[in-house]
Amino acid sequence: MTRAPVSALLLSLSLVACGAPPRRPAPRVLAPPTLVVSIVLDQVGSWVLEHHLARLPDDGLLKTMIRRGVWAHNVVYDYAGTYTGPGHAAIYTGASPSESGIVANRRYDRARARMIGVLDDGQSVELLTDGHTFVAPTSVRAETVADVLREAAPRRAGVTRIASLSMKDRGAVIAGGQRPDLVLWYTEEARGFTTSRYYAEALPAWAARFNAERPVQRYFTQPWAPTLAPAELASLGVADDDPGEGDWHGLGVTFPHVLSASARPYTAFLATPFASEQLLEMASLTASSLEMGRDAAPDLLLVSVSGTDYVGHVFGPESWEAADNLARVDAALGAMVRSLEARGPVSVLVTADHGAMPLVEHSQARGQQGAARIQFDAIVGAAEAALDAALGPGDWVAEFVQPYLYLKPEALTPARRAEALRVAREAVARVPGVGGVFRCDEAVGWRDDADRLRRAVARSVDPQVAGELFVMPADGAVVDERMPVNHGTSHGSPWDRDNHVPLLVMGPGIGRGEVTEALHFSTTAATLSAMLGVRPPRAATAPPLRFGD
Repeated sequence: MTRAPVSALLLSLSLVACGAPPRRPAPRVLAPPTLVVSIVLDQVGSWVLEHHLARLPDDGLLKTMIRRGVWAHNVVYDYAGTYTGPGHAAIYTGASPSESGIVANRRYDRARARMIGVLDDGQSVELLTDGHTFVAPTSVRAETVADVLREAAPRRAGVTRIASLSMKDRGAVIAGGQRPDLVLWYTEEARGFTTSRYYAEALPAWAARFNAERPVQRYFTQPWAPTLAPAELASLGVADDDPGEGDWHGLGVTFPHVLSASARPYTAFLATPFASEQLLEMASLTASSLEMGRDAAPDLLLVSVSGTDYVGHVFGPESWEAADNLARVDAALGAMVRSLEARGPVSVLVTADHGAMPLVEHSQARGQQGAARIQFDAIVGAAEAALDAALGPGDWVAEFVQPYLYLKPEALTPARRAEALRVAREAVARVPGVGGVFRCDEAVGWRDDADRLRRAVARSVDPQVAGELFVMPADGAVVDERMPVNHGTSHGSPWDRDNHVPLLVMGPGIGRGEVTEALHFSTTAATLSAMLGVRPPRAATAPPLRFGD
């Protein structure tokens, strides 16, 4: 395929200080291929990819895309709550959390007085395998790329198919939009892939057979030993059991990792490369079973690779496990895309929903000020103690659900509210590792504030689901994810290592090149839309990458 000069392929963008850049006319694109594959590598931020790039296989998907396509090094999420749910919403809608309604992975339901998943709308759309868990895309208030594609489908020849898969419900559901053909994700209870009754009353027969024929327990006695050579592991500059790495459910901190030694193997499975390989097997089967890419209408296959996130949380993004897992995932992705290309033209987009902080122990060893693990109990305890002192003994805190601290109604009466918010905010701000605490009722007015951090908080706050206080970690600090307690790492901040992610595209009509300047995150939704030949979602105001003359 003839390649145009790099200067003709790329539309250089800069991150506008106070928000997304104004919409510009989209560049002309060639006729879209019949299959577009969008892949999210959960937790593989820009620095993580570049840290591990030299150790990735030459025939893996990432190096293939760098050789054949366009690599934008830094797409920037301009909001503070960089979690999986908001990241997937931002990728596929171009909207910040305050606009999409997806502000975190979980939230506190005041009516039910308990923590729930962000996709729990309280309606009767429970999982096929769990009558107590509610999951649906109705919580996503912004239009997605998949929604636009579905809207355009009746005007095109052929049948448009949209399928979304992940090991996490939020990774699959948000991407698929309101009217996909299929959405699948993994649960420990199902011991395989499942869906909710929003989508179907039963799994397709071929998906049910997959669960039966490729059971997760086939991996239980198969050790995860490193595939990277000893010299490649040594080049990481860390030990196999570096301080801070976690032993999640008995999986261990050193190679080999054997699931049969785990107390909860169906959960620990998620923090092994086997989970991603299982996911990609199902994704390939989905594409063939739905006959994706077989007619003139473009189809959209959405895959969110959650295993990179679980491995990063447990072992850290610089660990032997993270390096080996990413290399295996990349090799499997390369094989999957080659098999799809053998059946017809395919375009591919790869990005990430957020980055990650290094292990706190690594940051502390490098002299990073503010690096600390923030315990949930420390946040709640500090607020409760301060409120007891100010208001008298009581039970004042409802819940801390990252990033929000929710207070109980007793603390929010007109006579108590101002004092309660003041003392709770001051107390939580003194917890080691906390970089800032903000009143949510004030933050909603900061979307165009001159201060970058205040803007970032504002774009993460949705008054419909917000708590009273927004808690932001300092750069290098993490809220402990308990994977296990006091080990591993996390994300969820407005700092560069959490909010800078890569964007790679390749396919027919897409040339080669690199973009090194910062791009607004809505570039991703606009670019995916252009690859499909449809208009971008309404919130995606940045222009797409340029594909051709």
